[in-house]
Amino acid sequence: TGIKKKKHKISSGYPCSNEHLRLFSLGYRFLTDVVRIRFDNYVIEDWEHGLSILYGFLRGACSYLNIEENDISGCLQYEPVDGRPNYSIVVFDNTPGGAGHAKRLDNENALHSILTHTLKMMKGCVCGGEVGDSSCYSCLRSYKNQKYHDLLKRKYVIEFVEQILDERM
Repeated sequence: TGIKKKKHKISSGYPCSNEHLRLFSLGYRFLTDVVRIRFDNYVIEDWEHGLSILYGFLRGACSYLNIEENDISGCLQYEPVDGRPNYSIVVFDNTPGGAGHAKRLDNENALHSILTHTLKMMKGCVCGGEVGDSSCYSCLRSYKNQKYHDLLKRKYVIEFVEQILDERM
């Protein structure tokens, strides 16, 4: 079942001796803890802004919760609001089965503390000058997000967190 007979070549260009091909899926389900964070008083319309906010939030969460940066990851989820683009932040544990770090974020007081800590970290960095029109390995950049380094800007995180914290007060 699912076996197909076909002559083909290997990657070096020589004929393969096996003519019986079968489709295999190398993917797997990764069961872990996940939390989706959407801020009702702030719409993340731009994906590039969202990346900076995501990586700033992850950096602040890891620092505040005193966990390794490799223990959690995140991504942006597209969720339009009233026909306008919007992204929410999805944070997940990198450990199969979950280490419980993402669950710790499902708490309003913890989120407020993490955002306050994140703002302090972003304002404490000097990359990009006073405008914050850049990022560095002290604030947003890491090995995991190196393909986005040119897009990450500290100022996006500062603007976001300041507005979130102002609305909460």
